[in-house]
This record gives sequence, structure tokens and C-alpha cells, in this order.
Amino acid sequence: MNDHSWFRLLVRALGLLVAGVSVPSLVRGISSFAWAVFNQTQFAGQRASYLIFYASDMVGGMLQLLLGIYLLFFADAFIRRCLLDIRDRCPTCQYDLRGITAPTCPECGEQVLTKPAPTPTPNSTTL
Repeated sequence: MNDHSWFRLLVRALGLLVAGVSVPSLVRGISSFAWAVFNQTQFAGQRASYLIFYASDMVGGMLQLLLGIYLLFFADAFIRRCLLDIRDRCPTCQYDLRGITAPTCPECGEQVLTKPAPTPTPNSTTL
């Protein structure tokens, strides 16, 4: 597995973790909000404040779940942006281009930037 694959796998695992951790908070927020809506006898004058409190808890869990789903399924642009600084890789298929002198990637055919060959420096000590 190359570096890009490991990083993709790590981001996907992080998304799964974030989504999984959000589920208990989201379930608690939904059930507390439903309890506050349907329990009319307990909250005489404070019903609105309880509803706002439980709704904010529910919104926090929902945002965390959405972040986890994004990282798990839709983070390709984020991953590409994070991996821009890794050189000697094809931008399309991530093929290792070290030692390749052709202007195209041998794996996918994408046009890649080639580095100019280093110019030899003349030896200052001549005999």
C-alpha cells in the first residue's frame, strides 16, 4: 500500500469513528427533545427553554454525524488537497513517478510535469 492509500484509509476510519461517536449523542438529543415535546405536565413555564436546550444537543450530534459521513464517503477533494505536497506521484492515479523520464504517467497516461535533469557542475580542480 502506498502513502496515498494509507492516508485515504486513515481519513475514512476517522469518518467512521466520528459518525459512530455521534450516534449516542444524536439518539439522546432526539429522545430528550421528544420527551420535552410530549411531556406537558412537567414543564409549566420552562418548556421553551428545555426545547431549545435539547434541540441544540440534537443539532450538535447531527453536525458531528454529517462530518463523519463526509469523511467516510465524500472526502476525495479534501484528501487530494492534503496530499498536494507529496511529490513524484501522478496527480490522477498516485503512481510513483521516481525514475520515470517520460512526460506521461505509465499507469494512466496523464500528462505529468517532468523535472529537468540536473546540470553537472564543472569541477573546479583540474589537473
